Amino acid sequence: PLVMMTLERRRAWSTWAAIRVGLAGIPPFTSVALRFAVATAILLAIARAWKVRLGAEPHEKMLWLANGALFFSVSYGVVYWSEQYVPSGLAAILFATSIAR
Repeated sequence: PLVMMTLERRRAWSTWAAIRVGLAGIPPFTSVALRFAVATAILLAIARAWKVRLGAEPHEKMLWLANGALFFSVSYGVVYWSEQYVPSGLAAILFATSIAR
């Protein structure tokens, strides 16, 4: 369990450092859009390979889109934008303690 906790902690903190590095050459909202586009393509390919049924009803698809747009894109867009001005460690702590999560 200790090894898994250590690996997870390292992965979590590397996310915030990677955001900081990515902002060196790409505008924040372009960076977050690129990140989620790549992640979406990978996850949809995995779901298709595993034959996972992804929301057959129109209202299910609408909920997925709304969740992706509002929960992930907006919250991470704000984080990417704010990391231009605050250290990545502080951004990670503020994000982790956010009520909106």
